[in-house]
Amino acid sequence: MKQKGTPIDGIRLSPRVFLRDGIFYLAVVAAFLLVAFSGHFTPLYAWLFLGGYALYVGMLYVDTKRHRNELDSGDDEHDEGMGLGAATVWLLVCISALGVACFFLVEETIEISHVLGVNPYVVAVILTAAATSIPDTIISVTAAKKGGEDAEEAIVNAFSSNIFDILICLSVPVLIYGSAIEIAVGESAVSLVMLAVTTVITLILCKTGNTVTRTEAWILVGMYGVFLASVIFNEQIINLLGLRDALGLPPLAG
Repeated sequence: MKQKGTPIDGIRLSPRVFLRDGIFYLAVVAAFLLVAFSGHFTPLYAWLFLGGYALYVGMLYVDTKRHRNELDSGDDEHDEGMGLGAATVWLLVCISALGVACFFLVEETIEISHVLGVNPYVVAVILTAAATSIPDTIISVTAAKKGGEDAEEAIVNAFSSNIFDILICLSVPVLIYGSAIEIAVGESAVSLVMLAVTTVITLILCKTGNTVTRTEAWILVGMYGVFLASVIFNEQIINLLGLRDALGLPPLAG
């Protein structure tokens, strides 16, 4: 007989995780928006972002060490899992496989955008971002099914993966390129604003009762739909609000 997972009404988030991951992610998003609306991502910004990620890793290390000490001092036995060496090998193998897959994913994203005649940014946000987030989704679902305190890892994974995406995945390419990269703000202005809005609403939902309930989860799904709409109809919204001149966009043809 197939065993079903244990249903849960919500995932509880501790105040410690809310401050360490949630508030830190809010600060990262704020920093990213300041850089994005400046119009250029410079190597200096890249180094500052790398320093920010080093700070985040340091906080994770301190919390992990504290948690391990609590387990060692407790009377309950805990599962040690696989050794550090084996875990490191598996981690490197998985990262390498994902790296190869992402290379071809990016190439095909550009090809699809050319075939469809749409902005690569739209295809990247809708298809590429979703595809690269599948591993994160699997990890979060697995953590949520554990229930109890372990279910909190689902929310931690969502915050931490986005922190890595902004601070590392944006900085490293700039440093490899060696000079500033121009950011076409006009092509993504609405979605950038929506990123800030959805981040704040997500944190409010997490803080309300320190639990993400099933109802709040559906609200988050709806917010993602609104975010996708902001990506697809970015230019129409800008025209409706009369922001073309403010964003430095060329006037409409005709």
